[in-house]
Amino acid sequence: MSNVMNVTIPLLSQPGTLAVGTTTIFGFYAPSDAVGGGITVTKVDFASDIALAAASAPVFELVTKTAAGAINGTITSVLASAAWGAGTSRVGTVSTAFVDAGYGVWVQWKQTAASADIPILNCSVQYVMGR
Repeated sequence: MSNVMNVTIPLLSQPGTLAVGTTTIFGFYAPSDAVGGGITVTKVDFASDIALAAASAPVFELVTKTAAGAINGTITSVLASAAWGAGTSRVGTVSTAFVDAGYGVWVQWKQTAASADIPILNCSVQYVMGR
């Protein structure tokens, strides 16, 4: 049985505004082959400390990037198109679980409508070493 690891990626640490567009936020690198190899993502959730209006319409994606910086896969996506209650989280369905050794894990935040009420947000990623 493998140990389950957890990484929290802070997305926004203080309330503010976010314009329409895509923001990519670094999370972590999957360990190199020398220290265990790739990882298998078992759970991803995004948590908010205040309510998020449906009109804000953000889309959160956990993606992988190669060592050269090219996005090469989507681990999970979470849409916040419905109202999001304060202190709640949205769990993404993991579509591509394995992340190759040395690849980066990033959050893409796609803001489709300007929002004046962006909460403090975090992404939590649970994984195990290897496949």
